[in-house]
Amino acid sequence: GLERSYLVYTPSGFNKSQSHSVLMVLHGLNGTSEGYAELCNAQAISDMHNALVVFPQAVEEQSSEIKSALTTMKKFGILPAEMDIKYPWGAGARISAETMTEMAGTMSSLLPALMPTVMEKGYGELNETVDDVKFINLIYENLQTSYNANDSFFVAGASMGGAMAYKYAYAESSKAMKICILNGFVGAGVDTVGKAINIPALIFHSKADAVVKYEGGMFNGPILPTVNTVAAQNGCGAAEKKAVANVKDDGNTV
Repeated sequence: GLERSYLVYTPSGFNKSQSHSVLMVLHGLNGTSEGYAELCNAQAISDMHNALVVFPQAVEEQSSEIKSALTTMKKFGILPAEMDIKYPWGAGARISAETMTEMAGTMSSLLPALMPTVMEKGYGELNETVDDVKFINLIYENLQTSYNANDSFFVAGASMGGAMAYKYAYAESSKAMKICILNGFVGAGVDTVGKAINIPALIFHSKADAVVKYEGGMFNGPILPTVNTVAAQNGCGAAEKKAVANVKDDGNTV
């Protein structure tokens, strides 16, 4: 019942008679497909790899209760005024009622009135009713029909988009051959029991990330156990630590 959108970049000189691999890139919270495509220099990636590069768009939060509660919590200073929750994926991103009560402090008595359903369930989950796993698969099926996409299907995501990439990889209906996670996390609402990410995964994190905190934050637990779990599921050995030279004076230090 939702109208959804996505961008498709085709290689220059695209020929439908040739099959193409697919890279699907999932934007972060508050992001847009257009903005992230520009940030990623999508056309250059498409041309470089002769691939379809696809940017789906998440939808606004569908729960009126959560939307109203977020507005009120910002008004009363429970959440920072600059904090916005726009275009979240249905990635299983949950905040427990206990965490929200701690954040509210002396104003925690407001929460049952603001979020009766959330407090009764014991958690709030962003876009819990949105099936973005199905959305991703429907896009891929359309690419196979309309653009002659082949079986080489890769999914990458940043932050909340990384959380969605994790959820997709854990789903039984996943068609991804490999995933790439940029500062993502496995949401508490993702069913991982008896499941494994047994495809290659390239995972990046920064200990300086103020949103997806390395030691655990509002939406996520500690990152290292997640990485270790994925490594073990892929049969990886002990971790290696390597010093990497800082070869370019671009303001970024490795």
